[in-house]
Amino acid sequence: MSQSWTDEITAELHGISKKAPGTIALPTGPVGFAFPPGSDGPSDAVRNSPEHLLGASVAACWLLTWGLVADKFRLDVVSTTAVAKVSVVPDGPGLKLDSVRLEVSITVRGDREALEGKVLKACEVSSRGCIVEKALRPSLRAYDVVPSISWV
Repeated sequence: MSQSWTDEITAELHGISKKAPGTIALPTGPVGFAFPPGSDGPSDAVRNSPEHLLGASVAACWLLTWGLVADKFRLDVVSTTAVAKVSVVPDGPGLKLDSVRLEVSITVRGDREALEGKVLKACEVSSRGCIVEKALRPSLRAYDVVPSISWV
């Protein structure tokens, strides 16, 4: 893929306090954000923290890349789900991202003995191709993609 582009995302904070909510204007519509309740943010459960949005980006990027790679590897993938776990730790007067763990559940149709190595290789290629992982990996203590494969 030889294309390049720039996406523009607008965010707005509605007030000045730790409990102030905000809105991000995404191409598909607005998404609310705020500090998480565990960080003295509002108890409003419909608000996403920046860590939630980052976890969503990690999972979505890997899954989209996986779809392309699995197709190139000619794998018969029945389903794939990803759970991103983003860890935040204290850092001086603030916080920092410490680690990301992406737990991927993949169901593949075919013979396990014949295809397991190919599926694991496709997972590695997907990680190397995911732009969110490329951006985050160097600044984190750990970035792990943990695949769990089942066969039908």
